Amino acid sequence: TDWRVRFCFSGQHREMGAQTFGELGFAPDDTIDLMRAGQTPSDFLGAAVPALAALIRREQPAWVAVQGDTTSALAGAIAAFYERTSVIHIEAGLRTYDAALPFPEEIHRQLVTRLATAHAAPTARCVDALRREGVPTANILLSGNTGIDCLLRTVALPSDQSGQLEKITSL
Repeated sequence: TDWRVRFCFSGQHREMGAQTFGELGFAPDDTIDLMRAGQTPSDFLGAAVPALAALIRREQPAWVAVQGDTTSALAGAIAAFYERTSVIHIEAGLRTYDAALPFPEEIHRQLVTRLATAHAAPTARCVDALRREGVPTANILLSGNTGIDCLLRTVALPSDQSGQLEKITSL
């Protein structure tokens, strides 16, 4: 299969994103950069959904992957759903079942599950949570944890790149 992948960064967690991109040696193809001082999650969501929907209309992807439980992930899933584009949720199935813990991320997780077609779950426990919620087993992939995988990759860097490791561990 010939895949063309584009990466869009919402600007949410801007500093963390910039450091991660530098460490991993890539840059986003698109940045919508909608974060503003004093912005609420609902303000951001209200701006991000139409911006991401426009990007989806322009690019016409077969799939949209959203990662995590941020407002950006929810916005991407809503935009893709409205544009009738399949969604894969990376880090699917994390649950506390307490809408206030963490807030608003727990609700984001559950809503993205309802909007997604495919679910990449980091642990067997997450797979079980998705199954209990009625997600078909055929739509769930036990994928591992992207954050832990990135950490393990960084720790495995050759010693001549130890300065990069020091930057990460000083967070």
